[in-house]
Amino acid sequence: MPFEIVKATSDDAELLTPVGTAAFLTDGLNLRIGDPRTFTPEQTRESETWRQTRFRARADGPGKFWFKAIDSETGRIAGYSGIFTPESVKAGAASLNAGDGEIEIPKFLDRAFMDVMEKRMGGFKESVLGERKEQVWYVPSMAVHPDFQGNGVAGRLLAAESELADEAGQDVYLESTPVARQMYQRAGFEAIGKLDLSDLTADEYFLTAMLRKAKPKPSKAAA
Repeated sequence: MPFEIVKATSDDAELLTPVGTAAFLTDGLNLRIGDPRTFTPEQTRESETWRQTRFRARADGPGKFWFKAIDSETGRIAGYSGIFTPESVKAGAASLNAGDGEIEIPKFLDRAFMDVMEKRMGGFKESVLGERKEQVWYVPSMAVHPDFQGNGVAGRLLAAESELADEAGQDVYLESTPVARQMYQRAGFEAIGKLDLSDLTADEYFLTAMLRKAKPKPSKAAA
């Protein structure tokens, strides 16, 4: 399938968030926040409105870059992803609770669980990176719609993001779900640690900390 990778903005929220919902429909951690398969139509609308507000908060501002993959044949959005500079992460861009104050989290979603995840993931990142935690670029989200998975969409999104970090001469960090780990490895990421979250999910669940080393810029002579 031919895909076009283009920049995404907060204006794309209504089109992107349903892709994310579909991509993580069976993910154990997301199911703990709330299972979309059990929502009423009203809850679905309320959930999507909240997710859109949260995405806009994570998309707007300096040091935040988002990309979307568009199916050239149908015009559908196949996937999207973002990457944050170290400075924006330090300023709170990666918070799971981005958008708080603009819209109240729906009561049927588990806010307490999100707070637990925020604390545990923050401690995990510090344990694997130490002082370097404020020196790496961060991929907060990668979502590919199930209809397009297995077609190299994620790899192309990562390539567009990683190019920005390479230009800055800095590494890229992310936490991978169990099903995405091999994909990230193919994209040049190496596992540097694991966080066992099985106590929070119905089944065994590990997040894998992964790091991609910055690729040196080609010399002018080589170019």
